[in-house]
Amino acid sequence: MSQIRLDDIKKWLAKQLDTDADRIVPQANIMDDFGADSLEMVELQMEIENKFDIQFSIEEENLFSNETTIDKIVQLINKKLTEKENKNLE
Repeated sequence: MSQIRLDDIKKWLAKQLDTDADRIVPQANIMDDFGADSLEMVELQMEIENKFDIQFSIEEENLFSNETTIDKIVQLINKKLTEKENKNLE
């Protein structure tokens, strides 16, 4: 299965969040720690969808909120990649 690790996308996420890669740690809260607003969260979501060729459901889009951590994003990407891989196997 294709799973990503934080180290795999750390530099990319740092660029998206306009911060140093050293600050990209699992427990970091995107809005609180990086000052992202709701529009930036939507942009991040779209960038993730484009980079990984995945699509988030409405419920998953709601996970991009003020409680979103780096770890939650990595988990969500992995969930969507697994779903995509399983669908391709059908």
